[in-house]
Amino acid sequence: MKYDVAIIGGGPGGYVAAIRMAQLGLHPVLIEQDRVGGVCLNRGCVPTKALYAATELISRAARAEKFGVKFAPPTIAIDRLVAWKDEVAGKLVAGVEQLLHANGVTVVRAAGTITAAGEIALSSGGAVEAAKIVLAVGSSPVEIPGFSYADQAVWSSDDALSPNTVPRRLVVIGGGVIGLELATIYARLGTKVVVLEMMPTILPGLDLDRRIRARVAAGLKKQGIEVRVQTAAASHETTGDGVVVRTQDGEEFPADYVLLAVGRRPNSAGLDKLG
Repeated sequence: MKYDVAIIGGGPGGYVAAIRMAQLGLHPVLIEQDRVGGVCLNRGCVPTKALYAATELISRAARAEKFGVKFAPPTIAIDRLVAWKDEVAGKLVAGVEQLLHANGVTVVRAAGTITAAGEIALSSGGAVEAAKIVLAVGSSPVEIPGFSYADQAVWSSDDALSPNTVPRRLVVIGGGVIGLELATIYARLGTKVVVLEMMPTILPGLDLDRRIRARVAAGLKKQGIEVRVQTAAASHETTGDGVVVRTQDGEEFPADYVLLAVGRRPNSAGLDKLG
């Protein structure tokens, strides 16, 4: 079928573009192989903030002891916590789907590959033709040498947001926003967390005042999170009690799981023929 414009990717870039183009009188098709909403709604901002908000209750209960109000240690039903997080995200995804439908956007559930000018092959079979094509393919977690997501002990941020269990020990590689948010969530759940950051400071990608970084660092320390800067992870080894993460300087950090939070890369595979 022919369209005025085809958008590959149904995240915040893609679905907003599709809706706006429909409002401007064009006939758009949105091609998305997973749920609309992209990383933000499904595996990023929204589920992370949902878990952050839920675990804040644990933190507040612990602080209440200062005022003479003491609660029993919480029991964590991790399956229910993950399900609740999914429900929060699901409501927002449903809202996006309704907006697309209300604005007359055609949604195709498939992966799209550009095969020629104005032509997109679909993983479900067939093809879509469009006068214009918008690429909004999003991103995926990055691996680093010595660590592979094929290893069940190595988590991406996706894995950390849908765990089957609360680990006793977690090594987080990467002291950026994603790493520190997840470190905080797991520390509240009772996990002993160590963050390894190869740069001289935490949150290295942000233009922050040094006093703000110091405030964040103090908050992490208060939660019992150990942060090691200028510490580059080099490899890991499976042991009888989990894994051991080794740094380039030879230090060892035992853990049940390793969380890679070193950034994301564009999902540009198959698009290189565009030049």
